[in-house]
Amino acid sequence: MRTRQKAAMQPYAPRADRVALSVPLSYRLTGDDEWFQTQLLNLSDSGLMFGPTTLKPGAQVDVLFALPFPLTSIQPGKVISSAQVVRTTLTGTVGARFGKRRYVVES
Repeated sequence: MRTRQKAAMQPYAPRADRVALSVPLSYRLTGDDEWFQTQLLNLSDSGLMFGPTTLKPGAQVDVLFALPFPLTSIQPGKVISSAQVVRTTLTGTVGARFGKRRYVVES
């Protein structure tokens, strides 16, 4: 007799609200000097979607963009953040989870 094992239940974690936003975004692989230009497509407190790129899941990147308005825990202005690519699409769009965020202060 075969028995089916049930997958462990994951606790429910609500997805952060996303805001559609089309602004220029620069990214680089963490530790590299060369920055690439693309578009920020949407944003939440926990991550962002941008592209097109050739990045793969697991890639560690730095992202730089200017947010025109506050978004819960993200203040308006230039933001630089570490991030990890967690998913990609066939069209080169990537979803990335924020790491440490910093704000660029201009004088």
